[in-house]
Parts: sequence; structure tokens; C-alpha cells
Amino acid sequence: MTLKTFEIGAGSYIGFGKIRPYLGFHYSGVFGNYRSTFIGAQGGISYNRLINIEIGHFANFYSVFSETGFFRASRISIHYMLNLSKLFKRG
Repeated sequence: MTLKTFEIGAGSYIGFGKIRPYLGFHYSGVFGNYRSTFIGAQGGISYNRLINIEIGHFANFYSVFSETGFFRASRISIHYMLNLSKLFKRG
């Protein structure tokens, strides 16, 4: 199996309560010209900061440096986040 892309993102939840909006930025690195590099925004909604429904890959800010289009077909994904504090809680 060959690695073709890697992705990293950072963002923040907004507001209080069990259901919160989420906004962030996203970078997709590419190996071997699999597809174009991507730097863009992502956003979604989360439940208890554990389950996120996210829309991403819709605007590529890297297009300023390349010949790719700015607006892209969006990707909708569902993520489950582990709470590492609860996993390693002592006592």
C-alpha cells in the first residue's frame, strides 16, 4: 500500500451546549501527483464535541499558487472523536 495523501486540520467549536457549530482550516498534502494540493476551510455541526458532520474541500485557497479552480465539489464526512482525557483518567 502506498501513501497518496495526508491531511491535517485545525478548528474550533463555537458556542455552548450539546450541539455546536464547528469551523476550521484544512491542508491535504499529496505524493506522486495523485491530485492537487489543497488548503481550505471546513465547517460543520457537532454533538457533544464527539460526533461531527462536516462539509469540507469546497474552497481551495491553494488555487492562488496553482492552476486549479477555487471552488471544488464539496466533501461531506462524519467523524467520531475520542475523548483522550476520559481514556487516560486516573482514579
